[in-house]
Amino acid sequence: MARERNDNDRLLDEQLLSFILALVRSEKLGREAVAIINETEPELAAMIRASRTGLVTRQDTTRMNKLLGDIRTSRAIAWRRVEVLVRRELERLAKSEPRVMRTAIRNVSDEKIRMPTEAVLLALLAGKFEGRTLSEWIRVQRENDFARIATQVRLGKMLREPPDRTARRVLGEARLLGANGATEQTRQRLFEITTLAGLFIANQARRESVILNGDLFDRELYVAVLDNRTTPICRSLHGKVFEIGVGPYPPLHFWCRSLRIALLRGVGPPVFLGWAAWLADQDEDTQEIIRRAGRDRQFEA
Repeated sequence: MARERNDNDRLLDEQLLSFILALVRSEKLGREAVAIINETEPELAAMIRASRTGLVTRQDTTRMNKLLGDIRTSRAIAWRRVEVLVRRELERLAKSEPRVMRTAIRNVSDEKIRMPTEAVLLALLAGKFEGRTLSEWIRVQRENDFARIATQVRLGKMLREPPDRTARRVLGEARLLGANGATEQTRQRLFEITTLAGLFIANQARRESVILNGDLFDRELYVAVLDNRTTPICRSLHGKVFEIGVGPYPPLHFWCRSLRIALLRGVGPPVFLGWAAWLADQDEDTQEIIRRAGRDRQFEA
């Protein structure tokens, strides 16, 4: 006979759905950040195409250095916009996740939940993920972005190739959506970092909520997506139970799809048979939320 679902089963449902929505928000933010960088590319292309071919005279070198200075200025403005956008949205995510946890508790229990202060939540933005703070990540990516562009511009000048070809070297071809240009790595890395930052903030905000309510929760269950993309570290941690505030908290690496599920005191552990089984067992409203989010493929078992 099937075991009757308890409050921890229902709380697991709430937290898994919250995780999916946080992932969707983080990836949306990543796409918005990339779009800001992309807005500069027509201007960069025009600058490069208007430049002269080759490096023959001292004046050619001076003109190239001015071109690179103009490119740096244009991209720097965009990178400042990216940091403002990402920081603002991460602040919103930090504040919203404890409210999501409060709603989850209300849906399964009459217990009241204490909320972290705004100061505690905003302090999370100064935390390090994958070894760097958000500001440090953006600074490094901004400098790497300019270095890649400058390398290709200098190479084009040294080869004395037509400026239009140098522009393609930097920005790629339109028919390939820029995938064969130097700036493609910037787009990919910015999306990865922004998505990781969103998941880091969401998980840390939930962690603060759980620690603050240690009278309600006494342990956490580590849940990973188990498929051919799961890393050995997350696979080894899947299903393990940790004390509140102790042990590894996801995300543990880029593209980490793991989370920790808070469990209520005095209630038996939930049954989790994998993402595919969990998705199939959800009600129609939840299924529709997930379908709209377009994330079913992320959680195939």
